[in-house]
This record gives sequence, C-alpha cells and structure tokens, in this order.
Amino acid sequence: MSTFDGFIIGGGGDIGTGLYQGAPVIDMRFDPERDMMELDVLEYAIPQSTSILGVCRGSQMINVFYGGNLHQNIREVYTGVPTMWSPLLRKTASFVKGTKLHCILLVGAVRINSLDNQSVDRLGKGLVISAYDEYGIVQAIEEPQAEFLMGVFLLGV
Repeated sequence: MSTFDGFIIGGGGDIGTGLYQGAPVIDMRFDPERDMMELDVLEYAIPQSTSILGVCRGSQMINVFYGGNLHQNIREVYTGVPTMWSPLLRKTASFVKGTKLHCILLVGAVRINSLDNQSVDRLGKGLVISAYDEYGIVQAIEEPQAEFLMGVFLLGV
C-alpha cells in the first residue's frame, strides 16, 4: 500500500452490523471480506496521512472506523424519505459552512441522488458533518485535522 498516494473507498452493499454493534438483520447482504480489507486500508492510510475519499458505503466505513455507528435503515428513522432506485438527482444536500468540502465546492447546496439504506447515526470521534439533505440525513463527513480525509454519500451537481 505504500506505493499509493491516496485511496478511494467506493460504494456497494451494506456494512456488516457486527462492526458497529448494530442488531443483526436477516435480509441485508454483507461482504465481511470487503469490510476487513477496507478497514485494513484505513488502518494503514490514516496514520500515514494518505488522502482518502469514501463514497457512499466508503463514507460509512470511515465513520465506523472512527468509532461511529450507522442507522441500518434510514426509512425507519427519517420521515418521508423516498426509496430511490435511480441515479436521477432527487434530493438537495446543503453544505456546512467552513468545512473543507464547502470550501472546495464553493456552493451552498447541490442536487443529489442517494441510493443508500444506511446512514450515519452516531458520528465517529474527531469527524465532523459537512453536508445534510432536506430530510436531515448526513450526506458528507470529514476529518478536519487530516489533510484530505472525507466521505460523501452524495452524487450530484
């Protein structure tokens, strides 16, 4: 891993509930080998100050790595969240002023899609929230002390 300048931890299926003390869920699909590989990457890269971008599931994994946990099903926690099965832009994410992500994008909000079932519940130690959607769901997190370590749940323009 020492030959890489940065890592992208991408999207995919849900993270195993055992990693964040979530209750077992029968109808969720987990990939324990992928979970362990991504945790190994984070365990190596973070102390080295290697740049990390987590996208969707990758953002959730960053939160879990930092000791946070996840809502296993956002529709059970947030009112009115539509089930999205399309990459069409259907929600709005607003950025928290002063965060690195806000300073990079230089906009207050963007239209997004979000196909996630899980979302941040308790934020991991040292992380901050850098974007929410109109339902109150966390859509981006970052580690303000790191040169570049952020996770985005959103895709959009």
